[in-house]
Amino acid sequence: MGAAPALTRMRHEIIRAELARAGGVRIRDLVNSLGVSRATVRRDLHALVNAGEAVNARGGALLPADRAHGVAALEHEAIARAAADAIAASSVTQLGLFGGPLIHDLARRLADHTHRHQLHVVTNSLAVARVLAATSPFEPHAFREPQPRRAAQVTLLSGALSPAGTMLGSLATAALAALRLDASYFDCAGFDSRSGATVDDLDEADLRRRAVQVSERAVLLVERASLGKSALGAFAAPAQLHAVIDADSWRGASPASAKARRSPVRSLAPQFSVEPLTEGFPEPRKKIPG
Repeated sequence: MGAAPALTRMRHEIIRAELARAGGVRIRDLVNSLGVSRATVRRDLHALVNAGEAVNARGGALLPADRAHGVAALEHEAIARAAADAIAASSVTQLGLFGGPLIHDLARRLADHTHRHQLHVVTNSLAVARVLAATSPFEPHAFREPQPRRAAQVTLLSGALSPAGTMLGSLATAALAALRLDASYFDCAGFDSRSGATVDDLDEADLRRRAVQVSERAVLLVERASLGKSALGAFAAPAQLHAVIDADSWRGASPASAKARRSPVRSLAPQFSVEPLTEGFPEPRKKIPG
């Protein structure tokens, strides 16, 4: 009985990986590769469709149009997995999550992790709050009955609801000022050595600046497409970031060392030491185009 949830979860991970790799899956191919019935595959796809991770298609399912396709989706998955693994291995208990699709993927990963300490997550994203609030209170295991899981406690900041589904404005920013966070994780629209981490929305930038101020650590998740670019609202200078995570590397540095290495050149190479990231890919890692 305890093995069923674990096997289902494993199949979902395989299907997600294939969706990310190919952009779509066929029921008949999954029946052969997974060794299960068509009915089981249909149930798995139905669960992923309901979770917004796939859309129905004749004979199978496709990756949603608003999600990155192919190699770009592998990039998202690798970044989210690296960040979630780092959080799970740390002593962080008070965690801030601020951002869009990348942070949403991180929240989904966090919901699947078992943490040594109970997380208290503060966010201004409705999507992130929904993912973490829906976490099962039980940890599936293949060889025993499900065990209690430390579900994250979620605080959703109040404020004006933006079209992107985030809470912004003076109420949300003022609420953050009264908090202390062990670490905050952000995504961005652009990141370079001059402007640092930037977003398009000025209210969002204002809230994130406050989040950086109240956090012991500020960690940036960045896609290659955002490197070397600069959006309208800056929220974190390179010297304020304790680590930067992309699909190819975990770049960590103290604020002091990052400041010392700061260069006017639009390149991250002089600023952070690089350790290749090899986990997070369902097949041998492919080089992500620059």
